[in-house]
Amino acid sequence: MEIKTPEQLISLLKQVPLQGKDKLKLHAKLANHTRRFFRAQVRSQRDVDGKAYAPKKRRQNKVNKNGKIPTRTNMLLGMSRNLKTEISSDHFAVGLVGLEGHIMEIHNEGKSVVYTRKINGWFNSKTNSWEGGSKKTKSSYEMPKRTMVGWTKALNLEIQELIFEHIKPR
Repeated sequence: MEIKTPEQLISLLKQVPLQGKDKLKLHAKLANHTRRFFRAQVRSQRDVDGKAYAPKKRRQNKVNKNGKIPTRTNMLLGMSRNLKTEISSDHFAVGLVGLEGHIMEIHNEGKSVVYTRKINGWFNSKTNSWEGGSKKTKSSYEMPKRTMVGWTKALNLEIQELIFEHIKPR
């Protein structure tokens, strides 16, 4: 049997003749493996098809007040920590949590982002807020799609192997 969709995986898991703690252990093993797979995708800066992410716009390197050029790190670095698993005897799930998880979801689906900014304002460090400025402007930005969490053939085969390995008689 070849699994092509998540629904087929669910039907295969329902056919597994395990009960109680054994089924829970299998779901935990599958959820952790799936989470590790997605973390590796983010770390390697590749989407689920193995292609490199859409490149960021080139920015001018500006020298700050101390005469240093700020470093640019990889996109979505540190966001893989926010991939969390949920398991029960019925199912397992891997999802995104927190603020970074929300940002990662926007990148994953390629949504449009709307933001507001003040022109000619400044940051007051005593009140920890932006002050002054002549007007607020609303802008939007279409985030390029960088699919890092999703169903792939490689993940499909790995999960299928884990299920068959777990139910194989010893």
